[in-house]
Amino acid sequence: MQSKTMFYILLVVLILSTGIWIWVDLVVIGKKNRECKKQVEMFNQRFADLEKVTETYPELKKRYNTKLIEFDSLKYKIPDNAAYVSVLESIRDLAKRQNVQIISISPNLSDTYPAIKSYLKFTGKHIERYTVQLQIYGDYLSIGAFLEELISMPMIVNVGKISLETELEESYGLSCELLLYTYIYFNEVRARA
Repeated sequence: MQSKTMFYILLVVLILSTGIWIWVDLVVIGKKNRECKKQVEMFNQRFADLEKVTETYPELKKRYNTKLIEFDSLKYKIPDNAAYVSVLESIRDLAKRQNVQIISISPNLSDTYPAIKSYLKFTGKHIERYTVQLQIYGDYLSIGAFLEELISMPMIVNVGKISLETELEESYGLSCELLLYTYIYFNEVRARA
């Protein structure tokens, strides 16, 4: 009787351990295998993408140097930080020339470009974008001529937002609020680490 009971207990333990071993083999290790297969497929896809790249190093270097030359040519259209005031003076002179009254001009000297400077490892050249809130008053034709000349200035000034309102008392009066984007070209000298 005692040996029969021991036999059944041993049989139950053997069946349970076999069941647990099969469960671990199929479920847990199978899950890890599927994850490994996904990673291998991802690596194979990356290698396939790399094989598609046929550009040689001299071609890449030439393309990079062309981009640097294009970027350097921007310094003729974008002032450096010492000449930034000239952009605001140009806007003021343009308003005077077009018979537009400047109610307020509020430059914000905080860079609003995405933080790309931290990614520039090889050069200290970068561009910063500053906003200028501008409120002007004039008639329809003078504000139109002001805006047309503003966007064709030799220095790059982009119009971000524009809001026009007419004065009810005066049929010829037009109030305009602008959000302008102005740019500064920096050529910083960095110490090598």
